[in-house]
Amino acid sequence: MYSGTNTGSFLKHITAQYITKDGLKNLGPAVMRLAECESLDAHRNAVAVRMKDIQN
Repeated sequence: MYSGTNTGSFLKHITAQYITKDGLKNLGPAVMRLAECESLDAHRNAVAVRMKDIQN
């Protein structure tokens, strides 16, 4: 007999994503707008800083 939970039920799954410079140029404005709508100011600023870095 097995229960509905196991050791895997207590693990924290972490994902990571990478984005290219071109990807950031394309998605950056939408990501910043989404962050703004959700009041995630630090996330918006993080994208803004990265976008500024790739423009220089």
